[in-house]
Parts: sequence; structure tokens; C-alpha cells
Amino acid sequence: MVMHYLGKQQGFLLIEALVATVIIAVALIAVAGMFIQSQQAGVQAADYTAATALAQARLEALKAGLIVDDPEVIPVNSVEYTVTSPAPVSVHGGRLRQIGARVEWNERGRQMQVEMTTYVLN
Repeated sequence: MVMHYLGKQQGFLLIEALVATVIIAVALIAVAGMFIQSQQAGVQAADYTAATALAQARLEALKAGLIVDDPEVIPVNSVEYTVTSPAPVSVHGGRLRQIGARVEWNERGRQMQVEMTTYVLN
């Protein structure tokens, strides 16, 4: 009787193979989309990391009293970053000086920026 049941099974139908192929294709397209998004996020994170490092370097130069070019264009990994420093502002009766650094760059047609501010004793 078991032989009789197995004998009627004739394998996959063409429609079953087609449905399985469509399901696999949809899954692969979703995975490819996530891969592209993760690549773009990695590039954006690298841009923000470079901009933050440039802003921190500018703040350190200002704290040390070094004269820096303003604005300064610095190319890093085929991206041009523009580093600027607003004029220092005295606060708390002239005992503190507020200094800052701004880094701007273009990312796929959008203007991006990182801005840092700190205080130093006069």
C-alpha cells in the first residue's frame, strides 16, 4: 500500500517551481537593497567621522593659539571639506572665551555640516 501511494507522486509541477523561483528572487532583491543601504550608511559614517576629526583638529589649533586659514578647504577621500571658525566670543565677564569650528561638505547634492564649540580660559 505504501508503494501504491509513492507511485502516484510524480515530482514538482512547473507552477510549483515557478512559485519557488519567484519567492527566492524577491528575497534576493530585498537582501540586495539592504546591502546597498548599508554601503551608503558606511560612506555617510566615514564622512561624518572625517568632518568630526577636522573640527576637533581646528579646535585644538585654536586652543593652542595657532593662526589658521579661514576658510580652509581640505580634501579627504575625494570629498572636499570646508573648515571655518567663527570669531571667538568672550563670556562670563571676559574670563572665558568661546571658540568654535564648523566643517561643511556636499553629500549627493545636500549640504552637510558638523559644528563644535568649546570654552577656554583667557
